[in-house]
Amino acid sequence: MKLKKVLLLVLLFGGLFLRISYSEPAPVTDLNVNAGWRRVTLTWSAPYDNSASTTPAIYEIRCSTYSILTSTNDWTNKTSSDWPYRIKFSTQTTPGALETFIVTGLTNGKTYFFAIRSSTDTNAGESDYNIGWSGMDTTSPEPFGQLVNNVPGNVTGHSILPPVSGKIVGVSTPTFSWDPVSPGTPDGDQGDSVKYIVWLSTSWSFEPKWVSSLISTTYYSFPFSLNEHTTYYRKIYAVDLDGAESQYKTPINEADALFVVNAINSAPSKVNLTSPGYGNIETGASITFSWSGSSDIDPGDSFTYTLYISTVPIDVENYNVEITTVVNTGTDQSCVLDNSFIDNATYWWCIKTQDIGSGIHPSSYSVSAMSAIRINRIDEDPLPFNLISPSS
Repeated sequence: MKLKKVLLLVLLFGGLFLRISYSEPAPVTDLNVNAGWRRVTLTWSAPYDNSASTTPAIYEIRCSTYSILTSTNDWTNKTSSDWPYRIKFSTQTTPGALETFIVTGLTNGKTYFFAIRSSTDTNAGESDYNIGWSGMDTTSPEPFGQLVNNVPGNVTGHSILPPVSGKIVGVSTPTFSWDPVSPGTPDGDQGDSVKYIVWLSTSWSFEPKWVSSLISTTYYSFPFSLNEHTTYYRKIYAVDLDGAESQYKTPINEADALFVVNAINSAPSKVNLTSPGYGNIETGASITFSWSGSSDIDPGDSFTYTLYISTVPIDVENYNVEITTVVNTGTDQSCVLDNSFIDNATYWWCIKTQDIGSGIHPSSYSVSAMSAIRINRIDEDPLPFNLISPSS
């Protein structure tokens, strides 16, 4: 009886120290690395354990940024202990099946060397000395991936709002807008995005310049008023999450980058009346009216002249159409009138200068000083007179 108990205890406690042997799957020798944006996609063929007639139950992937991994010493000592340097996961697969795993959280610009091992035991761990892990791949070249961050595209589709006529901007706080920019391919599909920076300057050299903060929208207005009648230049570019910038800051041509601020429409200057002079007595059959040229400080503005002449002082906004002659002379600075004047009458005349504008603002005008002339075309006899003194 005692002998049976001893044998039973030996079997029970001895069994605790039995080493369970697991066979090893074949090494993975076709690991492929496809580098992307802050990630790699790993693919390989599922190995097979001929001894156990089964496929792996778990995989472990390890990587290093400074050494290839071809030995168990490399596997143990040349990788960090956390993600993404050590990744273990279970699997259910078939022999030769294409396996895929995406490793994220990597750093663009770095090179990563990869290795993969497998086991048929789901409880396998590195410290379990009796676990059968597959061997290391020692074939050349060793799988690696060099992560590259593609630069964002150049900004296109520039416009200025509102309102604009050619290069003339009708507000002092214009809004710049542009089309969205791609962070690159495949970067945009893998989590990359862009923001934008706007430059503004009164010089094409952009020294000095105003620089916006990073903008997530595709439009921007600087938080201050721009100077009237001033030429400005703008450039815009995209910046991705890694700080990579568009190849060019656009617009790249000076003519496309410039604009002129004209927020207030100024009236053209008043002309000076040159002929006939004030108080002149006109005796000819026709009269030539002339005046000096006007000017307009607004960029892009042009103007026309209108002659008003009447037998009473003139209000160009409220005049008597029956006794006032109105002649639009276009851009001519003189006008000839004849056969319409009343003899011995006084005529008042002036010139209205009206700008055509750039199409942004309502038209404005100025009116010259008033001048007067007398008409004496017919030489008439003097009026009769009476003798007063001495009396007869």
